[in-house]
Amino acid sequence: MRIKNKIFVFPFKLVVLLATSLSFGQVNKLVAAQQAIEKEDFEQASQLVQKIDTRLFNPMQWADFLVVKGEIAGFNNNEIESFKFLTQAKKKYLQLNAKTKAIDLNSELFYLLYSQDNNPTDPMLFLNEYMQFARSNKDTLRLARGYQLQACWYVNDPDKKDYCLKLFHQALRFNRIAKDEKLQSTIYNNLSVFFNENLKRPDSALIYLKRDQVYLEKNSKNDELCFNFINQADSYTKKKAYKQAIQCLLKADQIPLKKYPIKTKAILFFCLSENYACCKQYKEAYTYHCLFTKKDSILNQKAQNISINDIQTKYRTKEKELENLQLKVKNKNKSVWIYSILSAVLIGGVLLYFQFVNLKRARLLALNGKELETQKLETTLKKQEVLVIESLVEGQERERRIMAQELHDNMGSQLAALNLNIGVLKHQLEPLNAPNKAAIDKIELMMVDLYNDVRALAHEKKQGVIVQEGLVPALNKTIQQLSNAQLLTVSLYTFGLYKRIDNSLEIMLFRMLQESLTNIVKHAQATQANLYLTQHPDHLNIMLEDNGIGFTYKSNSKQGMGLLGIEEKVEQLGGQFRVDSTPNNGTTLIFDIPL
Repeated sequence: MRIKNKIFVFPFKLVVLLATSLSFGQVNKLVAAQQAIEKEDFEQASQLVQKIDTRLFNPMQWADFLVVKGEIAGFNNNEIESFKFLTQAKKKYLQLNAKTKAIDLNSELFYLLYSQDNNPTDPMLFLNEYMQFARSNKDTLRLARGYQLQACWYVNDPDKKDYCLKLFHQALRFNRIAKDEKLQSTIYNNLSVFFNENLKRPDSALIYLKRDQVYLEKNSKNDELCFNFINQADSYTKKKAYKQAIQCLLKADQIPLKKYPIKTKAILFFCLSENYACCKQYKEAYTYHCLFTKKDSILNQKAQNISINDIQTKYRTKEKELENLQLKVKNKNKSVWIYSILSAVLIGGVLLYFQFVNLKRARLLALNGKELETQKLETTLKKQEVLVIESLVEGQERERRIMAQELHDNMGSQLAALNLNIGVLKHQLEPLNAPNKAAIDKIELMMVDLYNDVRALAHEKKQGVIVQEGLVPALNKTIQQLSNAQLLTVSLYTFGLYKRIDNSLEIMLFRMLQESLTNIVKHAQATQANLYLTQHPDHLNIMLEDNGIGFTYKSNSKQGMGLLGIEEKVEQLGGQFRVDSTPNNGTTLIFDIPL
């Protein structure tokens, strides 16, 4: 019986191996092309795509292949072909229920339409769909990318300058949570251009260019770093700081380039010539002007060569098309024989495989019966554990309610009665001399303070019960109390909090946030606060910001004893606590708590 099983399986395995090896080789080429595009090596990606045989691709691989074709067409400035490939890929992703991949193509489609003039299709249709998906999924990375794209859309609208700047800041705020360095670099670069060209504020542009410079140097992005220095030089030129502009351009000249070296050098030499002329260093200006002229002539010659090569390529293509037609006829006959043999082997293998599966299925049925019994037993044990835990939690909640009720009803009512008796005694002893009246008034005030303290203690005991409902519901109740009392308007935003965290941690976090909100009411003179809770796989990020008067925070100082206590609690939890505040610019508290 064992020998027969091996005979049945062998032909099927042979067929599967033949088909898999052919498909696997093509998939490897597709993956290599995708990796080349990520490295922005479009020439290698184009060569790989030409060698790919898509006949053995499944629908998902075919959709990925269309995306690669669209990226290459976009690089070659063929926007119409790129748009066609990307929209076809999006349609296939939606048919395969791969909605995330489909939505991500919207940013590419937006860029394509945004870069074209007089296009009848509105790019914002794709961007609005992208933002709606990001908001519904509370996806901070896509929200950051979407706000950055919206800012690019409005960047040249003179009536939308303030709105555009607000969109850029929104992108930075959400990316601060997402922590995507590459996107942050893009935002910094676009912000610097916006400040330099649209707002005419080169000082602000330089701030973001220097921040971006740190990332580009760290990740060895030589081509982008070169243009960063050129943009810094442009900002210095606008400030008429020509010597600093020259220093930046000389730094750029030392960077080795991979993409467009001749064109980049031409721009660089032109800028050096202009800045040296402004410094009245005419000898250096003439030298770099000559270098610019030389590079520019090379570019013009290359453009002519490309035109000639295009004409030659068209003629060669027609000759090859005739040769390919002849080869296709020959190969078609060979392919018919090969596919006929493969089909016969495949059909035989499939029949043998089904026979083997039927034999194996009988054995699996017996094993499944035992597994079902084991699963039922495990389920019963888990239900019992859950019941025990629920009874313990219910007992703790009952104790808290009883204690709070005792404090409020018994002790509170006794204090109220005592205060009433003191009032009666005061009335009976009238008229009182000044010292006795002052003493009784002081006793009454002490009784009122004691009564309020007992009520506050009862309320505090009930807060533990409130947190049992969950951190978010407890915070919502506290926020509602502040709003009802017209003390502070708080907006709560949650991302990724789909499951409850440990209850003891919830209580500690609630206490810290409750104290922080109290500090805002007491000291910040704020009218609005925003509270963001973002749950990551290994930690919880909390950000509380207000529009108050702000302050200069110094750790371990007396002015921040409340904040110092919160910092100590966060450190006990193994987390990090940061305070970002300056006078007249509000305050931001950031918690990073490990889970």
